[in-house]
Amino acid sequence: MSKLLLFTNWQIAGALPDGIRKYVIVAGTHTSNWDYILMLVVTRRLGLRPKVLIKKQAFFPPLGWLLRYFGGIPVDRANPQSAVKEIVRQMELRDEFVLIITPEGTRTSSGNLKSGFYRIAKQANLRIMPATVHADKKTVCLHPTVEATRKEETLARVASIFQQSKGLRKA
Repeated sequence: MSKLLLFTNWQIAGALPDGIRKYVIVAGTHTSNWDYILMLVVTRRLGLRPKVLIKKQAFFPPLGWLLRYFGGIPVDRANPQSAVKEIVRQMELRDEFVLIITPEGTRTSSGNLKSGFYRIAKQANLRIMPATVHADKKTVCLHPTVEATRKEETLARVASIFQQSKGLRKA
């Protein structure tokens, strides 16, 4: 799967965080369902087996089986607090755990970030690594990690990084 990057001429800029085995990758700008595939290919290329939150409605057979195989975790959007608790619990059980979240929560780039990634990172004491898609340059940029400090400050910092990106589809 990671050879797909080579065939499509996509590049990876930046590096994974050194010495950190548990963290949240916040991926933006989320403008297409292909974002999931792209981030999955990038992280697999880097030797990771990440988890990703996907709305529970997508987990119907046979697609649901495939999504789970590739790290998909079903999320009930009507009950986001239960998802935060479950992710924190899963992270505590493992030595390594990388979670990819698209904090916009939708495929239209509104610039408004949902705070679920912040709550997960804060409750589990994890670093946040922004990753941005630059479709015009066929590049995925991995940015230095951000500490989950105050909510507004953390969301603003990630949003400012996302402003640099150009998603796969015009939003």
